[in-house]
Amino acid sequence: MAEPDDENETGGAPGSGNGGEPDAAIIWYILGLFAGLFLMGKISVSRGLSGKPMSTTTSLLVVALFLAPMFLLGSISKHLSSEASKGNISWATYWTTMFGITISMLALLGITGIDDVIELFKTWSAQDK
Repeated sequence: MAEPDDENETGGAPGSGNGGEPDAAIIWYILGLFAGLFLMGKISVSRGLSGKPMSTTTSLLVVALFLAPMFLLGSISKHLSSEASKGNISWATYWTTMFGITISMLALLGITGIDDVIELFKTWSAQDK
């Protein structure tokens, strides 16, 4: 029995690893949204914004910083996904690169474990009282 050819059997380009792997951008949008929420929380706590009316400039800054990580990871994912679909990189390279970028981004934001997230929510909730 013949082995399936990547191009003909699975819909992917030859040598692309997993063939026609589905677009996984939603995973990166969710992680980016989480990172944006964490960033917004850190800014809110550091500037004492909780419970106070914000100026238009501050509001726009907070919203931009909330959405920026989501769009950044989503656009990187779409670009790498298109490269993997063309066969320029393997799907293993796609996943490795995306995890590396995500972990680096979370580390730069100060999220190195679940205890960082819990500490932020404790600080955020104590600021509201």
